[in-house]
Amino acid sequence: MTSPGGAGCTITNGVLTATTAGKCVVTITRAGDDTYAAQTTTSEFTFGEAVIAPSMTTTTVPGVVVTTTTVARVVAKGSAVSTTTTVPVTTTTVASPKPVAPTLVNTESAVGAATIAGKTARAKTTRVNNQLVFTAGGFTVTLAGVNPDGSIIPLTQDGLLEVRRGDMFRLDAQGFAPGSEVDIWMFSRTIHLAHVEVGENGLVRSTLKVPKSVDNGLHHLVMVGVDRAKADAKFEVGMNVGVPQKQWWYSRVLIVIPITLAAFAGLWLPTTARRRRRRPT
Repeated sequence: MTSPGGAGCTITNGVLTATTAGKCVVTITRAGDDTYAAQTTTSEFTFGEAVIAPSMTTTTVPGVVVTTTTVARVVAKGSAVSTTTTVPVTTTTVASPKPVAPTLVNTESAVGAATIAGKTARAKTTRVNNQLVFTAGGFTVTLAGVNPDGSIIPLTQDGLLEVRRGDMFRLDAQGFAPGSEVDIWMFSRTIHLAHVEVGENGLVRSTLKVPKSVDNGLHHLVMVGVDRAKADAKFEVGMNVGVPQKQWWYSRVLIVIPITLAAFAGLWLPTTARRRRRRPT
């Protein structure tokens, strides 16, 4: 027989089981026979607190990570008997969503715009040491092309930044919330260039490459994050890749004019000389 005691003990098919930590007393009685006299033995068992040893498996589903933990270990432990139970525990962690491409303001080349909490303000543009500096809505953004040796690519005579496919450029910003994260996009094709963390001083520094897959022409760089007031914020600037169509025509006109003049001179001067020789003296 058994006394349940504080551990709530029971004996089933010769196995002593406790439902909780504590003590119980077990009395074993053996009946007498022709050889041995009857005997009675009493034992006390102490059961400790449960010990849990988890095992973990992870299943990955697109967009969701599901982690299943199975707990299997001793629930109650005595000096002579132990039992085991299994408790399934499931936790679900949703993976970080992919960044969503922002909408464009469609600024012109060397023009910037800040959009904070849905309100857009055109930026003031200044040029410092061949760098374009934009200021608006508490933001200061600097854009510059970078040569392989680290020097700055000069701006054009019109004060525009023109880079080629495969060139590097620097895009720095001040005004996003310190410790937050910023996504950098490039259009006209929708290209996610980078995901960067804002420094504790609120400064974003990034050096990026113009994708070789883009076409020549006007493109837009957009930085998306939150400002110091935790409001949704984005900053857009326009940048030329390759030679713009207008400049393409200018460059060819400048080449064609000297060639045309040279050809005209080559035809006109010999003809004039021959006419002069034919005149009677």
